[in-house]
Parts: sequence; C-alpha cells; structure tokens
Amino acid sequence: MDDKPDALTIDTVFPGISPSLKSLLMTRLDRLYDHLEKSGQKQVLSLVNQEELFRIFLFSDFVADNLAKQPDLLQDLAESGDLEQLRNPGWYQNQAIQKTAEAGADQAKAVLKAFKCRETVRIAWRDLTGKAGLTETLSDLSELAVACVSQALDVLHEKVCATHGTPMDPYGHPQKMVILGMGKLGAKELNFSSDIDLIFVYPKEGNTYLDGQTKTSNLDFSPGCASSFSNFLHRTADSILSGGHPAAALRGQRASGDECGCVCGVFPDPGPGMGAVCHDQGRARGRGSGCRTSIASPSQRIHFPPVF
Repeated sequence: MDDKPDALTIDTVFPGISPSLKSLLMTRLDRLYDHLEKSGQKQVLSLVNQEELFRIFLFSDFVADNLAKQPDLLQDLAESGDLEQLRNPGWYQNQAIQKTAEAGADQAKAVLKAFKCRETVRIAWRDLTGKAGLTETLSDLSELAVACVSQALDVLHEKVCATHGTPMDPYGHPQKMVILGMGKLGAKELNFSSDIDLIFVYPKEGNTYLDGQTKTSNLDFSPGCASSFSNFLHRTADSILSGGHPAAALRGQRASGDECGCVCGVFPDPGPGMGAVCHDQGRARGRGSGCRTSIASPSQRIHFPPVF
C-alpha cells in the first residue's frame, strides 16, 4: 500500500461506513501518509496489513496521532515483529531496567516515556485487531504501568537520598520505599483510561542518614519522596503518564478532578493492620477490592491477599 488511501479503498475495507467516519479515517490516514512521504518512508506501509492499519486509525486517535508523529515507530513495530508477539511475564520490568540502567533522572524520564508510548501503541494494535484477548490486554497494560512506576522510583531513590539521606531501619539496614498499587492496577485489570491509586510505605521505622548524620525519620521522609515521584511523572504535559495511556492520574486524582492526596506510612509487617489500611483507602477512593498486589523494585516485591 504505497499509494495514498482513497475513499474507494476505505469502502473496500469498511463497506457501508458512514460519511462522517470515512472523513475522519481519511484525515488520519492522510496525515500519516504525508509524514511518511516527507520522511521518505512510504515503504513502511507495505510492512503492515492494510485492513489492520485502517481499523487502528479509525478506532484509536491515540495510535493514529503517535504513528503520524513518529513514522519510525510504525517501522520499528512492523520490522521487529512485536505486533505479532506475546510478552512474557516480567518482560516489561526487565526492559525498563535495561533502558534506564545508565540514565539520570531527566534522561530516564524521556526513556520511560518513549518506552511507554511504544508499548501502548503495540498493546492497542493487538487489542483492536483481535490478536490479543481481553486478559492479555489488561495484563500488559498493568505490567507496563508497574514497570514505569517501579523504575521511576528506582531512578529517584538515589537522587532523593543524596539530599535527604538514606532511610535505615533500627539496625542500620538501608530501607527503600515500596509503592502499593490498589484497585484495577493491584488486580492487573488496568485498561486504557484507568487512573492509578498508590500507597507509599517503608518496611520498618527508622531515620535517614547522610554523611553519618541523622537527617529525618523515615515517616517524614516518605511524603517528600512521594512528592518528588509525582512531580517526576506529572510535572509537565510531556510527562511519562500523559497521552491517553494507563495510569492517567496519580496521588488519588480521579477523572472528576478531585484530589485525594498521597497516602504514606511505615508498616513493619504486611499483616492484618496493613490490609485494613489498604481496605480503608481503597473504599475512600472507590476501590472496594482494596489492595491485591504491590508495585516495587524487583528486590522488594511484597504481596498482600485481597481484602473485602
């Protein structure tokens, strides 16, 4: 399909399509074709199934917009074979770790945003073309959000500790914040328009230390670290979580615009008390299922049973 798509071609793929939808699809396809022509990449269209491309561009403005802006993305997805491939458990986490291994905070933000965008386009393509079932789509979106959130935490941890000290338990062991995902994220049921609700916790009470000096308590350190984390993901329109993709909101901010704020605390053991807090916070945010799993660095993953 090297020629610019016309109305007749669209009628062949979508017989009986309404004039308004046909006009919308032609506008989106024209934009893609113009960008490919300007960049000398028209041959990319021969790498993808025409009917699948039309279907994607009709049903998803997010995919249409990103592929038109980034012709290289369409070529990369087509040539890599990723549009046909399942993702194994842990793939997103491992890729996020590799891609941010040598990155500072600012660079990591750009890397994670590009990674999130590419994989969201891939997930949407497989979903809308029928290559992936509902379970795969929800699981992939949830694992992608987990990977972005956990790697953002890893990148920021050293940066925040350099200023405010490293959290320690009473025995001098370094502590690292654990981020618990609630509701749809916790149950691995995130969809394309879902927000996320997070609880920030440390395993044990203690203080932060910098150059051998006590700086603050772990409990007081937690809100500041959570705030830095939120700013890292949301500070600008060009943020990691922008763009019609899973995890569209943080800090309990709902689709209505209501702000619930961060929930921070130190919980020594993931027992009944922790479960009760997850349950209460889940209900406060409309998440009756409470907290079903955790989001954390791979070395600090903690699992909690469902609380009803």
